[in-house]
Amino acid sequence: MTEVKLVPRTYLTLDGLRGIAAVCVMLYHYSGFLSARTVLPSSFLAVDLFFLLSGFVIAHAYEAKLLAGMSLLRFSVVRVVRLYPLYLAGLAIGVSYALLKNMMTPADATPVNGFNILLSAMFLPSPGTLFPFNPASWSLFFELAINFAYAVCIKRLSNSVLLGVLVLSFIALVVAGVHWGSLDIGMTPRTFWGGAARVCFSFTAGVLLWRRRSELGARVSGLAAISLAAAFAVFAVAPPSPAYVYDLACVAVLFPALVAYGARTEPSASMRPAFAWGARLSYPIYVLHGPVLMVAAGAYKVALHDDPAAAAPLTGLCFAGVTVAAAYATLRLFDEPLRARLNAGIRSLSPARAPVRP
Repeated sequence: MTEVKLVPRTYLTLDGLRGIAAVCVMLYHYSGFLSARTVLPSSFLAVDLFFLLSGFVIAHAYEAKLLAGMSLLRFSVVRVVRLYPLYLAGLAIGVSYALLKNMMTPADATPVNGFNILLSAMFLPSPGTLFPFNPASWSLFFELAINFAYAVCIKRLSNSVLLGVLVLSFIALVVAGVHWGSLDIGMTPRTFWGGAARVCFSFTAGVLLWRRRSELGARVSGLAAISLAAAFAVFAVAPPSPAYVYDLACVAVLFPALVAYGARTEPSASMRPAFAWGARLSYPIYVLHGPVLMVAAGAYKVALHDDPAAAAPLTGLCFAGVTVAAAYATLRLFDEPLRARLNAGIRSLSPARAPVRP
């Protein structure tokens, strides 16, 4: 079997894009505690940007390894180790909140049983509410599914095959957008197939962008903030009806352009730590912001006997601050130590093909 050297992480601007997208999603979901209007109303499209970035980064980190003989089992273990600890933390918070809420307000009980906990623990959707304890998990399900499909089919995924997948999934996106009026889909049983179209299109586009990276031009330094500002501006737009036209334009044109631009730019030396922090906290914020909000809003109601939305935007800003603090603490105290131990175990089994964290 051919040895493949570890691939270094060098796309700091793309890391920064992940960070700004995660923060925008959090603020979007906290809108009820921040403003009378929806904050950053197109931030649900951050999921498509995540899928696009994932395709680019997964191809960068693993495509050569998979083609050289990295097994599906090893790839799967590496991806699960990367995603599962923080996912498990979010699930534990969500289940604990639901159990406590059911005891305190039985008239407004959330169904909690061993079956839906088991399904959630296995990254699988439940009947009815797909992921009742952490709604954002629907996108992680699709992320893992497309990762595994990519690894299984890698030797058959020529550029022409990927282009065919891209065209077919775009057609599915158009149909979904026309049918539902928006691409804010995939998180319910009724719109589930629309989520599959979203991940297939954007992940495939990311892989193709990575394969054509040499055509993006020479890399330059110091202009990286432009891509972050552009992403924020895209998320801030409240498009006129029909909204799906704007959604499709973002997913099919604007986001690939942002990633292409970000792939050839690097932040200045003074900004690199901030971009690296954005990448480090993007996943913790994304996977924990829902459960943390449930706990924070519930604690506010119990402690002050008042609706936290009545104190907007102060409560929303406080909840966002608590979320970032909880994300950092969980990352440092739980996720990173656990992953270090797990990855050390994997390396001990095969030192020459150690896992790479994209």
